[in-house]
Formats: sequence, structure tokens, C-alpha cells
Amino acid sequence: MNKPGLVVIDGDCAFCRSCAAYLKRHDKKNRLSIEFHQEDLHDNPLKSEGVSSVRYIRDGNTYLYDEAVLRILSELGIMHRLLSIALRIIPGALRKSAYRFIAKRRKKLFTNSSC
Repeated sequence: MNKPGLVVIDGDCAFCRSCAAYLKRHDKKNRLSIEFHQEDLHDNPLKSEGVSSVRYIRDGNTYLYDEAVLRILSELGIMHRLLSIALRIIPGALRKSAYRFIAKRRKKLFTNSSC
């Protein structure tokens, strides 16, 4: 049995926690392990690298931004896998721009967020 991929997300963000809950509901085969971090901690490895992104670690490889999202989606089942494949049609630079657009505005997506 393969070790689950590790999803690292911002634990202080209501939008991010909502995404984690969605992943837990749809991960029927337990292919993902979810870990929360806090962006404002000094020992946060994402902050030290200047990265404010979801991080997906699988088989020793680390994926960030849109690539992390696509790889996470592909772990959830056939419909999510098909969505991941369909989104790959969009050029990478455009996908990354869309990811960053949403990431910068995630605080506004949930008004009760502590992001």
C-alpha cells in the first residue's frame, strides 16, 4: 500500500480549512494526509521560502500552486481526475495566475475568516 500524499495548507484560513474538509469528504481511498500550518509562525517552512501556497508532497516530490491542486484533485476519484485532466488544457502560466488571483483574495471569500 502506498503512503498517502501530504497536503499542507494554511490552518489559520477559513477558506483553506473548508478546502481541507472537502478533501476529507471526497478522499474515499485515504490517499491524502492533511496537515495544517500557520503562516505567521517563524518556523513555518513555507514562509521561510517565501511561499504562500498549498503544498502537496508525494513520493519525495513537492508540488506548489496550481500543480499541487491538480495533483490533489487527481487523487480523489474519477470525476476529480477528469477535472484535473481538463484543467491541464489551460496553459500553465494562466493556471498559475488564476491560482495566485484566488490565493490573494481568499481572505474575502469567507468574511469570518482569520486569514
